[in-house]
Amino acid sequence: MEERYDPEQITYAHLAIINLRDGRIAAGARLSTRSIAKDDRVWYEPYAVCSLYYGPGDIRNASTRQAIPVIIRDILRTVRPGTRLLSVKGNVPQFMKSASIGQEASIWTQVYVNVAYKPGIDRSIPELMKLANAAIERGCSVTTNQKPIIKGN
Repeated sequence: MEERYDPEQITYAHLAIINLRDGRIAAGARLSTRSIAKDDRVWYEPYAVCSLYYGPGDIRNASTRQAIPVIIRDILRTVRPGTRLLSVKGNVPQFMKSASIGQEASIWTQVYVNVAYKPGIDRSIPELMKLANAAIERGCSVTTNQKPIIKGN
């Protein structure tokens, strides 16, 4: 039986992951609420962003598959109070194994996690790659509850 959630109980996370293959992984995420306008257009209103960095040794084998649940766990720390469903759309093909990733990520919280592969999300929301690249440059993670203005490269 599928449970229905109120719109204020759902957080949408758009996510881009970069794996540098030298043991460093970075991710840029935008957390949003969603509303539907009178003309049936969908609007995502960002309320937080995450610029996440994982150095050598932070994630076993530095594999993207093993990094995804860790990244989602860090995103879950930023979601609004009252969130019962986190819907994550990511840019890497490892998100196609969504059932196991969602179950693995849901272990840490009472929030149900739904994940999906969204090819090209990093091109449609360029801010995601800017957040991931900024994490690589800084060498640490930063999360904010306000959507920052990121200057172009």
